[in-house]
This record gives sequence, C-alpha cells and structure tokens, in this order.
Amino acid sequence: MMLALLAGLTLAVVLLPMLPALSEWRRPRDIVPLPIDETDALDPTFMATRFSAMLKDAIRSCANRVGQSELMCLTQAAAVAWPLSPAERDTGASRRVWHVDGDASLPRRVSFLVEVAATGSLTTATGGVYRALWSDADLHLLGGASVLRWAHGRHVTVHAGSTLPGRITAAQALSLDEGVGFTLLHAPTIQFLPRTIGAEAVAGEILPMRDWPAGLAWDAQQRRGFSKASVVLPARRAWQGDLVAAGDMELGADCRVTGSLKAHGRLRLARGCRVSGSIFADGEIQLGHGCVVQGAAVSETAVDVGANCRIGDPQRWATVAAPVIRVSSGAVVHGTVWAGEKGSTRSAGDGQTADAHPAESTVSDLSRPAPVAARERALA
Repeated sequence: MMLALLAGLTLAVVLLPMLPALSEWRRPRDIVPLPIDETDALDPTFMATRFSAMLKDAIRSCANRVGQSELMCLTQAAAVAWPLSPAERDTGASRRVWHVDGDASLPRRVSFLVEVAATGSLTTATGGVYRALWSDADLHLLGGASVLRWAHGRHVTVHAGSTLPGRITAAQALSLDEGVGFTLLHAPTIQFLPRTIGAEAVAGEILPMRDWPAGLAWDAQQRRGFSKASVVLPARRAWQGDLVAAGDMELGADCRVTGSLKAHGRLRLARGCRVSGSIFADGEIQLGHGCVVQGAAVSETAVDVGANCRIGDPQRWATVAAPVIRVSSGAVVHGTVWAGEKGSTRSAGDGQTADAHPAESTVSDLSRPAPVAARERALA
C-alpha cells in the first residue's frame, strides 16, 4: 500500500509541471506569432522619427507626459544648471523625458534612462549612460558614453571608448573615432576617423582577364564565372561579370570587377581592388587598404574593412552586414553598417591581413569538402 502511494506521489510530482504544456498541446491557444513592426525592422531611423512625432504632439498640446513618462521642458538657459530632483541626484538616474529648446550639455554622474531631446546641439557627459538621445542639430557622444536604445542627430560624432548597443543614425553624417563598439550605424555618410594617407597604387598596367584558371568555368555570353573549388586571381586584372566560388576566393591588388562576387568560403580582396556590384561570403570578408565596393558587403561570419576603404556611394547607399564587423580608420560607408553580434572600430593597420598580392591564378581543392551537387544547389 505504501509503495503504491509513494509511486503515485512520484508520478504526480513528475506530471504536474507538464499539465500546462499538455493542455496547450491539446487545445492550442498561443499560436499567434509575435507582432513585428516591419517599418521598424526596415527603417533604422524609425524609433527616432516616432519619438520626434510623439514629442511634438505633446508640446503642441501642452501635455506633461510622453507616453508613460513625465515630460520636462527646459529653455537653453535652464539646461545649464539642469534642474534634477533630489531623488535623481541621490540615485544618479533620471526616468523623465527631457526636452531642451536650444543647445544642451548633459550633466555628469547621471544616467538618463528615458529619452533626452534638444532642438539645438546635444552633448553627453564623458562616460554617461543614456537610453535614447535626439538632436535637431549636432549630437556629440563624448568618450566612454553608452547608448542603450538609439541616438539620432543631423550630424553625430562618437568619441573613442563609447559603447553603442543601440542603433545610431544621422540625417547627414556620422563620424566615429577608433575604439568604439557598435551594433547598427546608419547615415548618408559614415566616416571612421581619423583619415589616413591613401595607399600607393601597385605598379603595373591593369590587364583584361583572358586566361581564367583551370577549373573555373567562364560563360562569356552571360558574363558569369563559376568555380567548384577555391580560386586565387592575380593582381591588376579587370573583367566584366559576376564570379562565384564554391570555396574561398582571393583577388590580388588593384583588380577591377564590373560585377559582383560570391564565395561559399572566405573572400579576400587585396589593396586597391574595386567592385562595381556587391560581395557576399559564407566565411569572412577581408577588404585590403583602399578597396572600393559600390554595392553591399554581406557575410555570414565577419567583415573586416581595411583603412581608406569605401563602401556604397552618396547616390547609391549600401549595407555592410555580418555577425562581427571590424572597421579601420579612414574607411567610409554610405548607408548602413549592421553587426549582429559585435562591431568595432580600430586604427589603420591593426590586424589587417588582406593586402597580399597573388602573382598568378590558381584553383585549389575545397578546404572543407562537400558533395558538389549540394554546393551547386546552394549556389543556384
């Protein structure tokens, strides 16, 4: 009897936590997908634009709240002293929305955990922590600043040591010093400072690519080449058309590509290469000093942008996207830089490995063998 009772209690203890799951399995109720605002997902400036509209509505209607947060409106003169409450000074944190009519400099040793806005320029404190910042003029993030959600200004400057887990956008230009961590950057022009001296061009004439390496099938009619193995192309070659490799792909210095590139391994462009289209890779993308890519640069692993590289164009914005992105000083991107896991800026020359100059064309076996049919299906 006792044994049966003990077994029943044990069974009850095991099954009781599973009852909600069994009930959901028999009668599904939680089957509606989580709502995703497509505008937010596709427009990096969406949150800043939405907040600006909400703030203007609140000021126009003389409201004392924006959403669920208290609104504090200041003149430029009042913002000099910054009238924090005793509780905010004691805790070192403010949970009110602040709006300054004019220029403003945020006080030190206070974290602003709700939005801060200014119709003029807005300057953070060194090492300050902020949820969201909005400026209708210049926004300056001083050294060590951290932005948790988003920041937007006409011109945005980010100083060394800042950490930007939120999205940073600018209406005209965004500049970042060395030693900045970021997730998403967006502006017509994104400059990675300081500017560096341009690389010297490799001596020699740029020749049309006529002799493709053995193993690379080139379709002259469709202007498309495909290699079932890794491929290395020599320096100073030019061609029109797209090139796809089932393994790694490496271009020597000063190559000129009127088309796009795709590698199912690693993709390396030595210094001075120019690509009129986009570049894609499953492995890491490495751009040497002074490379120009007019289209997107997308990797499933990492993108390493060398000094003085340029991606995109003022009239043709592009996207740099990868889990890990490293950008050297002197580089310029027109459009969006999106690091899914970790983005960082660095000085020119730190860790750059893409400036070798292959002397001749080669095709090698794949470093990670796979059935050819599977590779061809993936490339289709």
